[in-house]
Amino acid sequence: MYDSIQSEELAQCAEILKELKTKPGVEPFENPVDWKALNLPDYPQIIKHPMDLATIGKKLSGGEYDSADEFAEDVRLVWKNAKRYNIPGSNIYMVAEVIERAINKKKISIKF
Repeated sequence: MYDSIQSEELAQCAEILKELKTKPGVEPFENPVDWKALNLPDYPQIIKHPMDLATIGKKLSGGEYDSADEFAEDVRLVWKNAKRYNIPGSNIYMVAEVIERAINKKKISIKF
């Protein structure tokens, strides 16, 4: 079971996730990339560890995170993957950068 500090941190993670889902342009990051439907056959070769906000939410509610750091690592992975697969200047790349900067500016105890 989580101690009170971990529980508080993970509750804060839930709030951060909720806030992330309200950011403009976040829609492409809400669910796993359907690379087949989007005709992106090279996606699995380039992105070895896919991550999205819905998966993070499931992991958080399912108790799969032992710490806020693990949560933060997955959140960073969302933006890292988007910037790795998409070219600089593309809409997805730019939105990933904007959201990443916004979360990094937050004055919170969890380090992003």
